[in-house]
Amino acid sequence: MRSLHGLSSLTLAVALWAPGASRCLADDAAADFSATSNPSAHWSYGSSVIRGGLFAIYTVPGTDFAGLSTWNAPSLGLPHVNHNGTGSTIITTATFPPGALSLHPGGVGENYVVRWTAPTAGSYQISATFVGRSGVGTNPVTTTDVAVLHGSTELFSGWINQNGDGNTTSWSGSRTMGAGETLDFTVGIGTHDHSFDTTGLDAVVTGSTVDVDEASRGQEFTVAVMPNPVRTAASFSIGLPRAGTVRVRVFDLSGRLVREIWNGSFRRAPAS
Repeated sequence: MRSLHGLSSLTLAVALWAPGASRCLADDAAADFSATSNPSAHWSYGSSVIRGGLFAIYTVPGTDFAGLSTWNAPSLGLPHVNHNGTGSTIITTATFPPGALSLHPGGVGENYVVRWTAPTAGSYQISATFVGRSGVGTNPVTTTDVAVLHGSTELFSGWINQNGDGNTTSWSGSRTMGAGETLDFTVGIGTHDHSFDTTGLDAVVTGSTVDVDEASRGQEFTVAVMPNPVRTAASFSIGLPRAGTVRVRVFDLSGRLVREIWNGSFRRAPAS
């Protein structure tokens, strides 16, 4: 039981702060690719008819092509995403380096979409590089439009080998996101048709997340102040759903800080 003495007549509010354990997050679209699971970790693969439109996730893996693992529209083949997990460069009408992730838009203008979903609320750093991979031999080079979206908000829009942009375009930035909010990395057909539009994607999302102990979900911090209102002295006790760092501050009803009386660790249990 903690006590406060020497207080004038006040009604007190006690603010209790106890953060969860934080951990670093580093998600890489290529390194995290799965040929058997969609979603995979925080990534999912699908398409939208227009940029920022309804996301259609693909539930059945595509047929491997030239050693590449794919997720594509059922029975159509396009649009698709593929990953080269062979350890060697694969060359067809496009070049696929080892470990590379590549996207191809659809035949009627569909955007291929690689989506990342935020596991918790936080501030995230995002980097994306799009590179044209078509153009082997006498085949045409990639000509696509590319974008990064936070939900329906466009963070970046660019081109591959069109409108003055070259074979590579990149963007990086930071974004505050809520749990479950999404980032979409998209590739469309540009101003031409979809032929020979294979586009590489290097996308990385980093940040700090806060872990919540499963045992503490749905539980609350409890604070008891006795007596309340306070005359000249008060005692308080607190209950915690999990161990952690706790800061206890006392404020008057005008919001003025009266005193910080604890800033340190508490075990998981009622404490006083």
